[in-house]
Amino acid sequence: MTRLICLTLLSMVVPLTAIASDAYVDSQVVYQVRDGADADTVAGSVGGQVIGEIGSANVFLMKYHLPVSVDTIVQMLDARPEVTMAQPNFIVKINLDQVSQPFVDQTSEAFVDGVMPAAYYHQYPGDRMRIDSAQTLTDGAGAIVAIIDGGLDNRHPVFAGRLHPAAFDFIDIDYAPWVFGGITADHGTFVAGVIARAAPAAKLMIVRCFGTSGSGTSFDIAHGIYHAARNGADVINMSFGMDHYDEAISNAASTAYYEYGVVMTAAAGNSADLQDRFPGSLPYVMNVAAVDSGDLKADFSNYGPSVSVSASGVDVYSTLTGGDVWGWWSGTSFAAPFAAGLAAMVKSVYDDAEPQFVMDLISRTADTIDHLNPEYVFFLGSGRVNFLNAVYLPGDANGSGGINIGDAVSILNFVFRNGPAALPLEAADANCDGAINLADAVFLIQYIFHGGGEPERCQY
Repeated sequence: MTRLICLTLLSMVVPLTAIASDAYVDSQVVYQVRDGADADTVAGSVGGQVIGEIGSANVFLMKYHLPVSVDTIVQMLDARPEVTMAQPNFIVKINLDQVSQPFVDQTSEAFVDGVMPAAYYHQYPGDRMRIDSAQTLTDGAGAIVAIIDGGLDNRHPVFAGRLHPAAFDFIDIDYAPWVFGGITADHGTFVAGVIARAAPAAKLMIVRCFGTSGSGTSFDIAHGIYHAARNGADVINMSFGMDHYDEAISNAASTAYYEYGVVMTAAAGNSADLQDRFPGSLPYVMNVAAVDSGDLKADFSNYGPSVSVSASGVDVYSTLTGGDVWGWWSGTSFAAPFAAGLAAMVKSVYDDAEPQFVMDLISRTADTIDHLNPEYVFFLGSGRVNFLNAVYLPGDANGSGGINIGDAVSILNFVFRNGPAALPLEAADANCDGAINLADAVFLIQYIFHGGGEPERCQY
């Protein structure tokens, strides 16, 4: 028997329409200083003391004791020339207004390998987004995906051999972000399972920034982003969001993108609004909306001009806490990790690719869904992600991962001897004339041996 838990929509949000006093940690400020400045002196100037630091970023967490508002302290710090950023230590919460409805399904389940249930592999996102076809070309090997979330139940069999050693827990401040129950732990475990399904050979770097109560802070999230980037993450998934800008997190994300070449994905949010939520609203973050099995916008999904792409996010099947426990869940929180997994797959093919190349490729190769969603044209990004379209190598007719004489031979076998077709077929259209024929084999031979033009992704 396999336990199956079905959970209603739930995702990380900040339920704020304005930045109220209960939206940040009382008497705490996050600030950044210029190189060479003394952070303790800065804190002391406003009656505070440093209680946390992100050393190489010159970012510090301060607790102050003066009987004044946090806005006053921020203004006092902003007035100092050595301070480059100051803000409250904002709180990010999981929305607990929705009621979870778990149940145990006692029906037997067919297994693929004796551990993982068939439903994990045989679910509509795999077919709709062509995940399985893409995995015949690459499995994400060599890529590292950091998951900034509520931790992970590392006892789950799906994660065996997949966890990166740079895991860290910014809640308990240790190297063991392993959690074994509760909705926050379920959220992080479920997200990780989605990425493991999408990019099975990628390593998962678990970065816990949300506690069992469902709360995280600006400082911990920013710290988590810096940690992931500096420990080699290729991709960072952020299945949470805020209704206002956060400079500390923005600076961390900017550093990860521009200095470390990290691709970042974020959930668009679940309030069904035309809304740009942070950090998905940042230009260097892929903001991901959710669609259902028919590529219709999920009724809960936010939408808007900042959305980069859409991905499956309704009735997704993945991992939950408790050991060998699985279930269904819906939310943009679970659409974003599909995009993160695809980014890992692309990085495994183009290992030196800049993050903008990866983001552009994923967007450019998505399947158009505007005709299915006429009310949301231009608001669901470039379309629903297509794994196969994004990872195939133009000219790689035999799927070897490179371009060589074997590809020309494969084309000749296909044209004249009824040999196997390329996957996708466009991979064999080396000259982009819209047909697979002898001219494509000649094109590849010219490229390989005579310095001819390089095969390119065709724009039909």
